[in-house]
Amino acid sequence: PRPRPRPPRHSPPPTRPRPRETYLPLLRPRLPVDGRERRSGEGHSRL
Repeated sequence: PRPRPRPPRHSPPPTRPRPRETYLPLLRPRLPVDGRERRSGEGHSRL
């Protein structure tokens, strides 16, 4: 039996050239680089 083609759930995004590097000048992560929400000594640790 032939496999049935899957119906598209979403329309494909428009084709456009992608930049080699992600350029996010205004978006900054809320968490520090280490991924912890609080500094050591603040709040309760989950360890």
